[in-house]
Formats: sequence, C-alpha cells, structure tokens
Amino acid sequence: MIQKPNFWSRAFVITTWIGACVYFQTLAQPTKKDAKAFAILEAVNQKYKSFTSFQADFTYKLYSPTSKVNETVAGNITVKGKKYALKLEKQEIRTDGKTIWTYLKDANEVTIADYEKDDDEITPENIFEIYKKGFKYIYTGETKEGGVVYDNIELAPEDRNKKFTKIKIKIDQAQKTIKSWEIYMRNADRYSYVVNNFVSNPIVNDNIFIMNKSQFPKAEWNDLR
Repeated sequence: MIQKPNFWSRAFVITTWIGACVYFQTLAQPTKKDAKAFAILEAVNQKYKSFTSFQADFTYKLYSPTSKVNETVAGNITVKGKKYALKLEKQEIRTDGKTIWTYLKDANEVTIADYEKDDDEITPENIFEIYKKGFKYIYTGETKEGGVVYDNIELAPEDRNKKFTKIKIKIDQAQKTIKSWEIYMRNADRYSYVVNNFVSNPIVNDNIFIMNKSQFPKAEWNDLR
C-alpha cells in the first residue's frame, strides 16, 4: 500500500527512482547553476504563478528495493495557492493550507493534523520554485516524444544531508509546463510522476480542500491537532 507520498505531502517528498543507495550516490550530480537551466526554470515558475488554480491527472510510480515494492498508481490533484487535494487509489490527502487530512482506504481511517511545512518536503506549491534556494542544476538536453519537444533538467541539493540526492524534471518546451519529475532518495527508493492531462485555471470550490465526516461517515477519525 502506498502511504503518504513525499512529493505531494509528507513522506518524500513525494518522490524517488532506482537501484542501490551507493549506486545513486556515485551518479554524476550537477555541480553548478547552469544559465540555460535557470532561464527555463524561471519561465516555468512564472507560467505556474500565472495560474489561479490547476488540475492534473498523473501516474505515480514507486520503486523501493529496501521494501521490495514496485507499484504504479493513477491519481489526480487540484491545486489552488497553498491548498491542494490529492487522490490516489487507496488514499486521499487534502489541505486548506492550515490543516491536513489524510484518508487511508484500506484502514478506513482519516487522520487530521496541523499542516506544518517540512523543509525537506517537495509539495505542489513549491515544486515549481525549489531551484531558487539550496539547489544546483544543469540542462541535460532535449528529447522528443510523440511530436512534443521536452527540455530536461537535473537538480541536486547543495545540502548533502537532504533525504534525496537528485531530481530530474522534464518540461514541455513550448508550453513551459512540467511533464514529469523523478526523485531519487538517499535510501535508494525512487518516485516518479508523469502528468497525463493538465488543466489550467479551472473553477474550483474551496470545499474540495477540506474533509468532513459526511464524506467518510463510517471511517475512524483521529484528530492529532
């Protein structure tokens, strides 16, 4: 069962991808802040900042050699400022920026907690601007898939104590939107997200960022605030 993913929420972040820990740590890492990579990341950041909200359908993959897990799950997310609602096959996570609710389907349980940002966490609200502080990055070239040209960028944290060692981001060259990202964890786990459908500026009711007992009346509710 996939637990709270580190890229969208607390376990991450949500995200990482393959092999052994030693292998990952010996991979070539970005050693500078590349000008071309910076220009592309800036354009992407400005593009997402221009949205009042967005929705995306995605595929989430987790490969964990330590836990012997290799899973692929479809999901969707709605983001509006600091608020987001994430839905996977066996869990839902919602936050209004102050409180975070996590529903686990198998346990039929909802956990409520204060939303506290973790500096080691990559979330929907900061993935587009994480490069601004504490990262080196480099442009690794363009690729073409299905007639679409993508720019590829690798980021590495300057702090070697971070839980992850590398992030790879694939960006639609024309649209300046993120197609996919991979996060390589220091423990050899690897997470990836591939965006299958993206909608900018949908009309969003703020109620979708909150959970209440009428939505899951038979669940066990645990309030940790």
